[in-house]
Amino acid sequence: MMLPPLAKRTEMKAIRHIVAHLHSTKGRQNLVIFRNFFYVLAAIVLINSLLFHAIMEREQVVIPEGKNQTLDNDLLIAIYWVLITMSTVGYGDITFETHLGQFFSLAVMMSGVVYLFILLPFSFMEFFYKPLVKLQSESRVPREAPEGLENHVILTCYDSIARKLTRRLTEFDYGYIFLLNDLETAIDLVDHGIPVIYGPLDDQKSYIDAGIKKAAMLVATSSDVTNCNVAFTARSVRRDDAFKILSLCTHQASEDVLELAGSSKVLRLPAKMAEFFATRIIGGERSAHIIGQINDLCIAEARVRNTTLIGKTIRNSNLRDKLSLIVLGTMEQGRYHFKDLDKEITENITLLLAGTREKFEAYNQFYNPKGTNSAPQHVIIIGGGDVGRFTARALADHGIPYQLLDNDVEHVHTIPNAVLGDGAERSDLEKVGLDVATSVIITTADDELNFFLTMYCRKLRPDVHIFTRASRERNLDRLKNAGANFVISYDATGANFILNHLCPDNLITITEGLDLFRCPVPDKLVGKTVLASRLLPDLQCIVVAIVKGEKMLVNPRATDILQPQSEMILMGSTESERLFKETYSAETKPTPFTWALSKRT
Repeated sequence: MMLPPLAKRTEMKAIRHIVAHLHSTKGRQNLVIFRNFFYVLAAIVLINSLLFHAIMEREQVVIPEGKNQTLDNDLLIAIYWVLITMSTVGYGDITFETHLGQFFSLAVMMSGVVYLFILLPFSFMEFFYKPLVKLQSESRVPREAPEGLENHVILTCYDSIARKLTRRLTEFDYGYIFLLNDLETAIDLVDHGIPVIYGPLDDQKSYIDAGIKKAAMLVATSSDVTNCNVAFTARSVRRDDAFKILSLCTHQASEDVLELAGSSKVLRLPAKMAEFFATRIIGGERSAHIIGQINDLCIAEARVRNTTLIGKTIRNSNLRDKLSLIVLGTMEQGRYHFKDLDKEITENITLLLAGTREKFEAYNQFYNPKGTNSAPQHVIIIGGGDVGRFTARALADHGIPYQLLDNDVEHVHTIPNAVLGDGAERSDLEKVGLDVATSVIITTADDELNFFLTMYCRKLRPDVHIFTRASRERNLDRLKNAGANFVISYDATGANFILNHLCPDNLITITEGLDLFRCPVPDKLVGKTVLASRLLPDLQCIVVAIVKGEKMLVNPRATDILQPQSEMILMGSTESERLFKETYSAETKPTPFTWALSKRT
C-alpha cells in the first residue's frame, strides 16, 4: 500500500527526530539505561527459568502420578513458562501441583507485573517517549528570525511589560521578535503564534540569528544581572549608536553597570510612576497644570473644585471664547468622557484641556488670581516601596507637604515624613491627616490591597483625590470602580516609555488607553472642515491641532479646513485610533511629546 505524500513526510520527519535523539548525548544516555534495563530483565528471566527447572524436577519426583510427569523439563520450556507467567497471559498448559510451585508461580507473576507493567512503561515514557516529544516540540521553535524582518524590536523576556509592549508595537506597525533561552516558554509562544526564536542569551550568534544587524532596538526586562549580560553581549555584536538597547533596572546601584555594559537607556519604572503621580499633584486645585507639551500645544488637567466653573456646563463655560482653550473631555472617578457640551461641571470633575502655555497662564490668572490653594495642602502616600519612595522625593523637591504611611519599620526610618502604621486602620489614616488631605497616593505592589485601600479611603473621604498604582493592566477598571481618580499600571508605564524611546517622536498617554497620535490628512478629508470630517461623532477622535510645515494651528475651529500636505494631531482611545486607520487606510504615528515634570526637574 502506497502512503500519501503528507504521510510519507510525517513518517520521515518522525524518523529524523528519532535518529537525532539517539545521536544526542541525552539519547545515548537513555540507550544505556534501556540496555541495562533489558540486562536486568534477561537476568530475572534466566534465574526464574532455572528455579522453574529445579522446582518442576522436584515435583516430578514428589508426585509420580502427577500430570507433569510427561513434561519435557528443558530450558526452552522453562523460559517459555516464565515469559508467559510474567506477562500474565497464563495459558494454563503448564501448572504446578505443589504449594511450593504455586507460590513460585505467584512470585514470578508479581515480578512481571512490577517490572513489565510498571517499570518498563515508566522507563519508556521517561527516557524515550518524553525526550522524543520534547525534541519534536523543540524543532518547532525557530532558531533564526524570518527573512525580511528589519527595523524591529528584540525582546529577551516574556513578561507583563513585554505583552503590553507587543500590543503597542502592533498598533504602530513595528515588527518584533522574542529571543528566549527558556525552551518551554518559547514553545508556548510558538503555539500562540507569537514570533520567537530560541537561543542562549550569552551567545553572540543568538543575537545575529535574531536579526540584530537590522533591528532598531533591544529590550531587556529581566533581572539586573541578566539584563547586564544581555546588553553586553548584544552591544559586542552591534556597536553603532543607531541601535538602541533599553534595560530595566531594579536597584539604583545597577544603573551605572547597565550603562557601562552597553545600554542606551536604563529605565527605573518606579521613578517613572512617581513622575506620573507628582505631575498631577503639583498643579493643585483651581489651577490648570500642564502634563505634556507638543511644540506649542500643551495638554493640561484642571481640577475645578472651588472655582466659578462649578454649576456651569461646558458650553456656557466659554473657555474657548474667553481663553482660546479647548475642552477635550472630562475625568471623573478615573474615567475619561469625551466632551459633552451640555454636561454640568461638578466639583469632582477634572477638565482635560488643550491650548498654548500662555493661554493656561491666563486661565490660572482668571480662576486663581492670587495663587491661592495653588498647591495641595496635604498629600498622603500609602506604601513605602520604590514607587512610594520616589513619589515622596518628587513631592519634596517641589515643596509639597506630604506624609507617608507604611507598616515596615525600615521604610519608616529611611523615608522623611514617614509614619509607622497600617493603611487599613482608620486611626492610622487619621494620624497622617486623612481628614485634611487633598490627595491620597496608593503605591503598594499588591493590586488586591490597593483595591481595598482605594475603596476604604473613598468611603472615608468622598471628596479626596485618589491616585492608585496597578501592577497589572487588567485591574485598571476594578480600581477605577473602587473610587480612584487616576490609575496607572506598571506594565503600561514600562511599555509606553519603551515605545517613547523607540520612536523618533514620543507618545503622549493622557490616561490608560487614551493617547494623542498624528497622521497626514487623508485624501478623503482634504478640503473638508473639521466639523464636516465627522471624526468626533463617528470615530470618537478629537482634532487637537493641525500642522502644516513649521506652523501649528492649535485648537482648530469647526470651520477650519483640512488642507493637503498637512498633518492632524488627534486624541482618542486605542480603539478610536484603530477605527481611524481602518476607515481611512492611514498610518498613524506617535506625537512628539515632552513630560512637563521632566522639563521642570
